[in-house]
Amino acid sequence: MNEKYVPIRVVIPAYNSIRTIQPCVHAIEAATSLIPLCEIVVVDNGKNSGIKENLKNSSVKLLERKELCSAAYARNEGAKDFTNGILVFIDSDVICEKDCIESLIKPIINKQSQASIGNYSKKLNGLSFTQKYKQLYINHVYSRDGDLIQNDFWTAISAIDAGIFHQLQGFDTRFIGANGEDQELGIRLTSRGYKVVSARTAQGQHLNPYGIGNVIKNDFKKGITAVGNSLQNNIPFSDNRHANKSGILAVFFSALALCFLVLMTITIPIGWASCVAFLFWYVCRFTIGLTFLRNGGVFFYLPALLLMFCLDLVRFACVITGYIRNHYPKFTPVFTGNHLHNPIKE
Repeated sequence: MNEKYVPIRVVIPAYNSIRTIQPCVHAIEAATSLIPLCEIVVVDNGKNSGIKENLKNSSVKLLERKELCSAAYARNEGAKDFTNGILVFIDSDVICEKDCIESLIKPIINKQSQASIGNYSKKLNGLSFTQKYKQLYINHVYSRDGDLIQNDFWTAISAIDAGIFHQLQGFDTRFIGANGEDQELGIRLTSRGYKVVSARTAQGQHLNPYGIGNVIKNDFKKGITAVGNSLQNNIPFSDNRHANKSGILAVFFSALALCFLVLMTITIPIGWASCVAFLFWYVCRFTIGLTFLRNGGVFFYLPALLLMFCLDLVRFACVITGYIRNHYPKFTPVFTGNHLHNPIKE
């Protein structure tokens, strides 16, 4: 089947996106210029003052949906009346490459899968340190472990058969903000026997202007939700691309290294044990470290390793907190107020 004859709708949920929405839309227009049955829908989900003016020269449909500040809600609204064809979801801070959309929809058109996810590129020009780190980390995570995605979905760059999306009733809007709703849809897709694949050449640059504090807060918030989704749906952590076997071991060894380091400060002479634990952590993260070194250089590599070690400690805290929240919710303070604690079980 030729993609030129398949209806395509690109949905962009836009919340606080005034700085990036224009280049995002322009890149999608360029990427879909050879796909005639394609429309672009931007869903204004709040904090986008002046968005109409920004998009006045673009061929997009702009929907104002501010009843609920939720990526799940915004995507559902953008997809609401589109039931035949392929839905493409692109985050408002992603700048698609020229062949991104065609690469993304190809496996669905060819009946190889019912959904697909893309990836961030390794193009780092003009990005800050934390933007480079996040983009290279995501690129590495979604480039490994084969093309089949189990019990997961990633909506920064993604596509799904529109009929199946509506059959599953879209994203669960009880997830508030942008946190866990994509993984939960992926769990339902897998449980129904639908296939999600990684379209590795469907890439884009990520322009989220976050700093180190935002990265730590974001990973903690999303990590707790991911743990909760996995526990409550009885799926292995390793189905999440962020938690393959070496990643799980890295999280364990980072916590062990910190534990030994703390014990050393209270006069227990086990500094050597902390060094050994750190060495094991480094081995577990060796391949992603090479990605940092090859693409960012040595002056990026060293601070990136330090940040990754700190974020592995954050992931360890997410696992502990997630377990406690799952088994003893009434004794657990709500650290993040914008995610669902009890996702829908299929």
